[in-house]
Order: sequence, then C-alpha cells, then structure tokens
Amino acid sequence: MRSKHLQKTVLLLVLIAAMLSVTACGNADQTPTLTVTAVQWSGWSKEQPAPTEHTFENVKKGTVVYDGFGGTVTAVRVSNDYVELRLDNSDFVEPNEDGTINLTAESIESVTIKRGEEKRIDTATLDGGVRLIIRYS
Repeated sequence: MRSKHLQKTVLLLVLIAAMLSVTACGNADQTPTLTVTAVQWSGWSKEQPAPTEHTFENVKKGTVVYDGFGGTVTAVRVSNDYVELRLDNSDFVEPNEDGTINLTAESIESVTIKRGEEKRIDTATLDGGVRLIIRYS
C-alpha cells in the first residue's frame, strides 16, 4: 500500500517538475518588451522634470516609441533578438565612451538594440535637452 502511495507521489512530483520546466522555457520565448525612458534636463533650472517611461510589450514595425524634444523614434525592425529604431528629424547622438555628450558628433539616423541590452542616446545641446534610455528585454 505504501509503495503505491510512494509511486503516486513520485509521479506527481515528476509531473510538477516537467510542467515547471516547460513554463520556464516558454517564458524565454515571450514577446520582448521595449522600454523608453526620457530624462529631460535644463541648465537653467535647479529643479528638473521627472523622467517619463513608456513600455511597449508588443512593439511592432511602425510603432512610434518616442516623439518629442530631439526627434521622433520609430521601430523599423523587430525580432525576438533585436529591435532597430529609426530616428527622424533627430538631434540625437551616441554618448562618448566616458558617458559625456559629443557636441560635435553628427546626429544618428538609427540605433539597434539587442535583447537584454540597454542603449542611451542624448541630444547634442548645451543648455537643455533629453537623454533616452532604451531597454529591450
């Protein structure tokens, strides 16, 4: 009697483990999420605006993910592995390796972000601008 009970318990535990394993693998294939945080700043004021964050759980080609100071950012290629964003009317530049803003750099036209990666782009301005922090997870 105990043997049957033990077998049922072991079988139940194996089934639970298998379901958890399938669920964990399924989460790895979930649709990626794109998060855009806009951090505006001004050199003319001590107080700065609060950052704004927008999350796109099912971003598609053509989705405008930012439209404001610095230009418009639109998704042009989307896959599970990466997202490519086009920057229209852009004043955005990529930061220098030390994190400073290159004021003489040419504006960028696009940025590609791999899944699990975060990129930062900034407006090349002295007295006020915006920093976009873009995560694809």
